[in-house]
Amino acid sequence: MNFVQFETNGPIATIAMNRPKANTLNRTFVGELLEAFELAEADEDVRAVVFTSLLPRFFSAGFDVTEVFTYDRPQMTDYLDAFGRLVHRLLHFPKPVVGALPGHTVTGGAILALACDFRIMAEGNYRFAMNEIDLGVVLPESIFRMLSNAVGIPTARHLILSGAALTPAEGAAAGLLTKAVPEEEVQAAALELAQLLASKPADTYLGLKRVILKDTGLSEGTFAPAVDPWFTPEALLQKEKIRASLQR
Repeated sequence: MNFVQFETNGPIATIAMNRPKANTLNRTFVGELLEAFELAEADEDVRAVVFTSLLPRFFSAGFDVTEVFTYDRPQMTDYLDAFGRLVHRLLHFPKPVVGALPGHTVTGGAILALACDFRIMAEGNYRFAMNEIDLGVVLPESIFRMLSNAVGIPTARHLILSGAALTPAEGAAAGLLTKAVPEEEVQAAALELAQLLASKPADTYLGLKRVILKDTGLSEGTFAPAVDPWFTPEALLQKEKIRASLQR
């Protein structure tokens, strides 16, 4: 794997993204993340996962607009299907997953963080945002449900419809984050929580997780955004504006 570091230390696996400059997600990167979580699931010695980033200031800035926005319809179909499978695997992962967010967590990166069981984010001038509206893209119902389960329907509606961002302090207050800690403490705090969760009865943890997912309406459903909204005139215009702004 070129963009993902997979390590185990006792019962804890660490899956760390490392695609400079901001862990933007293209098809290859998503495939490597799927592979890493498959390894963690198959390893019987692994009882919990820390999902994080090796890059300072970023968990993930979301989709790689310089590449993904050039995909034709078949390529986009394949990419969104892979991304949806990754979100589903994370959300339904049979072992505890703690997201350690060292910085900005945006759009597709925010969706991956939402799919973790717990989230610990660095304090500071960072943002957690789901601003797909600015891309002209409609998210599937299941993604809205994930967010509303974390922060409540009114806050989720505001974030989705406005594209507004939460600071780490706001995210912790809203229930989105387990807690926000100083930047240098993010990994240690996530590891401490993962170790606690790893000590719990594994079958009971999984059973309770399934109960929660069913009760919150997330035991079924697709997590891949539909392809057609990416190719509407409005979406094509928004994508071109964003690509042009990045080339300045």
